[in-house]
Amino acid sequence: MPTRSITINGLQAGTGDHICAFYRGREERDKLVVPFLREGVQAGDVCLCITGAADHRRLERSVLEGCDDVDPGLLQMEDAEDTYLHDGTFSAGRMLTYWQDWGHDTFSAKKKSFARAATDMSWAQTVITGPLIDDFMGYEVQATRYARAYPQVAICLYDLDRFRGNVIIPVLKVHPKVFFGGMLLENPYYVDPDDL
Repeated sequence: MPTRSITINGLQAGTGDHICAFYRGREERDKLVVPFLREGVQAGDVCLCITGAADHRRLERSVLEGCDDVDPGLLQMEDAEDTYLHDGTFSAGRMLTYWQDWGHDTFSAKKKSFARAATDMSWAQTVITGPLIDDFMGYEVQATRYARAYPQVAICLYDLDRFRGNVIIPVLKVHPKVFFGGMLLENPYYVDPDDL
């Protein structure tokens, strides 16, 4: 698999990275995700952004602003309700199938060479509670394996104003890298699933 470095707010990330990024509020989220996606479409990368539907038009405009010479089809906007919450519930198996299908379509069918995915996890605020946390964290472990299977970088964005320690602490354990306070760090709390 070809390797490549990209930047996230000027910091280096590499092929196969699965990153959790912590932010506070929409403005801080956008300062992270818009340049990440804009740099991607300018480089010819397929870029997938999963958020609530109300964000789509504004984020799409922000990403493509000033990018008149790029293919706008490189930016794919998806609704969390149509992906993570399809049929009104979260299913780890269904989402892993979604990612596998998307990866096959992007890299095998369309022959693209690199992709970026950014998911705002705010949809999970009222869903990931109690025993569902374990199912969700199991999904995130498998998402790391998926991220490594293709030439891509994936970011899961968590709003610290929405989530508390019962979600943030498990999230830290299942992402190899963490973006927090303007720094992209190797996560010292992460345990690689292949080492278990």
